[in-house]
Amino acid sequence: MNHVKKHVLWKDEYFECYYRLNPELVQKRLDKIYQAEDDLMVLISTQLFCFLQANGTLYFDGCYKTGKADNSLLCTNLALWSIELACDHFDIREERGHTTKFSEQGESWLTLFACNQFSLVPYCYPAIQRGFQSGVLKEIVPFYREQKLGILAMEIMARERGDTINWEAMQVRVDPVYLDFCQNILLSSDDELVRTGLITLCDKHLEWTDFHNSDKHCCLTGYEIQRQDLLLWPFEYQAVKNWRARQGLSTPMIEHPLMNSPMTTANCPDFSQWQRPEWFNPLVDFLAQRRPELAFLRHLFI
Repeated sequence: MNHVKKHVLWKDEYFECYYRLNPELVQKRLDKIYQAEDDLMVLISTQLFCFLQANGTLYFDGCYKTGKADNSLLCTNLALWSIELACDHFDIREERGHTTKFSEQGESWLTLFACNQFSLVPYCYPAIQRGFQSGVLKEIVPFYREQKLGILAMEIMARERGDTINWEAMQVRVDPVYLDFCQNILLSSDDELVRTGLITLCDKHLEWTDFHNSDKHCCLTGYEIQRQDLLLWPFEYQAVKNWRARQGLSTPMIEHPLMNSPMTTANCPDFSQWQRPEWFNPLVDFLAQRRPELAFLRHLFI
């Protein structure tokens, strides 16, 4: 908590600066997308725009200080992460420009699932499978360390479809805790087993969170939880709970320090009340025009 108060929460004067500069920065970033020379650069520029524009820290700050979630900010962030994921998965080149690391994909997917947003999966999962088959995964997965969040996210999507992912064949090193959870606990009806597994995931959350903002504690050294809005957000628990509910399974409550965070109740977006940013619809229409396979984004957030 001391780290959060000192390094994460925004000072009041920062907000004025953020809102004053943001529209100008947004337009500059959008211009790079609209002026891109080819469709590939459109995808790359859009990914970078979404990465830079999403402000989970601002959302976390509001939740922490007021105990209330800003619905429009949450919806905007979820939309940005969704667009970034869609562009990333539909860009399956072997030599890539801006790309999302496997652990960062896991962060974004699990955040969507934690907010009960699964509508992107049917559109992206076939592209994910093509990426696995084409060997693109090697471009975004460090071969020298065990993967965590990406494994949990991809296994959740695969198991809903009855698929099995052969990580060994793809030469992906896997953290055994996460794989064991997916194989033996995710679909279990044994409440005690599920409770123990979820507590372990939350323990791992704290173990592999970058609270120190140092080179020694980064995604390359296994500290996969980088986004500041996720530091005290038990998104793994909420993602699993929501997914199990889709399978008709209940999920027991657990006792864990993360469950006392204000972010525990900050995962209920209402897109019917979302005040879309002015740039959103034109950007989505432009993406659909340049890459028709992304036309579904127009109707994803209704």
